[in-house]
Amino acid sequence: MLAGRELAVESGQIDTPPTLAVQLLGGFRLTWDGQPGAGFAQARLQHLLAYLLLQRHVPIERRQLAFALWPDSDEQQALSNLRTALHRLQHALPGCEQRLTLERYTVAWVNGSSIQLDVAAFEGALERGAACFLLNEARAQ
Repeated sequence: MLAGRELAVESGQIDTPPTLAVQLLGGFRLTWDGQPGAGFAQARLQHLLAYLLLQRHVPIERRQLAFALWPDSDEQQALSNLRTALHRLQHALPGCEQRLTLERYTVAWVNGSSIQLDVAAFEGALERGAACFLLNEARAQ
């Protein structure tokens, strides 16, 4: 018997990918709708996803990404490795076409795609803390 999301997906009611949560601080951890994600056992795939998420606000040149992940390879080999890793990422990441933009020369995380990212939460807390500090400084003057 199907339950919850599976039943809704089976009946065609939901076309959005499951909620993705990624923990980068303190070690890599990935879950889909709270369940451990499969397909990310390879360190290179974890590094690729982490790099894309950390640079989520801008497109990344494929050459830059390839050399960041395979610094000891020549350009042709690094780009070939990147193509293979991106192919594996597409298969491991449900709803990849809604989360990732793959262009000829760039790769980009789609802004606004649903993800819970611990780094983003940390950055948000830092921004709120800085805003409170500035507000308190302004009040003190």
